[in-house]
Amino acid sequence: MISGNLRHKITIQRATVTRSNSGQAVKNWGDVATVRADVYSISGREFFDADQVNSDVTLKVVVRFINGIDPGMRVVHNRRIYDIKAVLNQENRRRPTLLMCSYKGEQMASDMFADNYWAANYWHANYWMNR
Repeated sequence: MISGNLRHKITIQRATVTRSNSGQAVKNWGDVATVRADVYSISGREFFDADQVNSDVTLKVVVRFINGIDPGMRVVHNRRIYDIKAVLNQENRRRPTLLMCSYKGEQMASDMFADNYWAANYWHANYWMNR
C-alpha cells in the first residue's frame, strides 16, 4: 500500500454502556483511533419508505493494520457515521485491513449542527443548489 493513497482522515469509535443516575443504560461512543484511510463508495441507493426518502450507502475503507477492530464499532468520516459490518484482514497478517461499512439515512455526528453559523450556511448552500 502506498501511503499517498491514505488521503482521508477517519475516526474509529467503540460503544460503551454506562448507567445513568436513574439506572438507565446509556450508550456512549468513545474514540479508539484517528487514522488515515482510503475510502471507496461501493454502492448506494435511495428508496421511498413510510412517506420518506431514505438512502443506503456501502463503503470500503482501507486502513493500515489496527488490532482490535470488530463489527459493532463505527467509522466517522466527514462528520457522517458509518457502521462497520465486516473487518477483513487478509491471511491474519499485519497487512492493510478492509472495513466494510454501511450508512443508512441521516446518521450524522452529534456536533454536526453545534455551530449555528455553519448550520445556516449549510442550509443556505443546499437551498440555492437545489432550486
